[in-house]
Amino acid sequence: MAAELEYESVLCVKPDVSVYRIPPRASNRGYRASDWKLDQPDWTGRLRITSKGKIAYIKLEDKVSGELFAQAPVEQYPGIAVETVTDSSRYFVIRIQDGTGRSAFIGIGFTDRGDAFDFNVSLQDHFKWVKQESEISKECQEMDTRPKLDLGFKEGQTITLSIGNITTKKGGASKPKTAGAGGLSLLPPPPGGKVTIPPPSSSVAISNHVTPPPIPKSNHGGSDAGPSFKTEQVWSCCPKSWISFRSHCYFVSANNRNWSESEKRCSEMNAHLLVITTKEEEDFITQKLPVKNVYYIGLSDPKGKRQWQWVDQAPYNKSITFWHPGEPSNPSERCVILNYASKQWGWNDVYCHGAQTSVCKMTKIYI
Repeated sequence: MAAELEYESVLCVKPDVSVYRIPPRASNRGYRASDWKLDQPDWTGRLRITSKGKIAYIKLEDKVSGELFAQAPVEQYPGIAVETVTDSSRYFVIRIQDGTGRSAFIGIGFTDRGDAFDFNVSLQDHFKWVKQESEISKECQEMDTRPKLDLGFKEGQTITLSIGNITTKKGGASKPKTAGAGGLSLLPPPPGGKVTIPPPSSSVAISNHVTPPPIPKSNHGGSDAGPSFKTEQVWSCCPKSWISFRSHCYFVSANNRNWSESEKRCSEMNAHLLVITTKEEEDFITQKLPVKNVYYIGLSDPKGKRQWQWVDQAPYNKSITFWHPGEPSNPSERCVILNYASKQWGWNDVYCHGAQTSVCKMTKIYI
């Protein structure tokens, strides 16, 4: 039952990968890519690394249809399922398996050395997370087996509190002092009047991303009986755990959902999936995101005709887009993720049913 509830997450997507048949390893010296026919790959397509629970899957798919060519489950890394070659950093040997348990070893290679680096780092990061989760689970189990600490009072036990800096006059308790001449006293508001809360001074920290209003400039010129102006002060803020940037708030969800469920969850918070309208906004939000995850944004192609639409009906401006090189690449992939690949953040079109994390966006609250 627990395995059925686990979501599949995308760790890495590489649009170009070559597959080679490799000769059997003759000795323990390791595989060498120079022994392969590197100029004659047996298959080319797209590579995706996904994870489900603690297991990572290397999937080789057709670039256009997305049909699965082969996949390699990886239970630990480094390990027998993925091995590096001894004479290059761009080639690897992976063990693919079918549904019947049969397996075979094939070679894969990347034209871009940066793609090989991302492939390697994605697997390392996943199993680093697996190790951390195992250690946390082990610590929790150890804590459960420890004897419970009883901090309750035993019968007849008492405690004594010593509070200093309190002085009293003879014959009774101290009384609050009233403000005399030159002191500060608090007066009740007039009947039916409103109490205006002054803005905090610059030395007071403002929590929950509250943005104070500008302080109006006073006009000291002219006669004392000059006209008076009534100024309305407006404050803007973001809900707790949201990130503030200019006039909007952003929430990074740690839960994995498909694209429709992610947008529905944002709507329940009076927000929508992330809509990016400027380079500054893209740079700001990516600085707040862990590079391991991928994030749904509010861009989709509902009809599969490459007619992209933002969820808030903002116009799709081709001059303000941040697609990875070669993307979008598949008309069947109608939703968009924000991910880190080839040492940069960018957009990639994906299938909408995959479970990913997401980013929500809303206009700041004005009070």
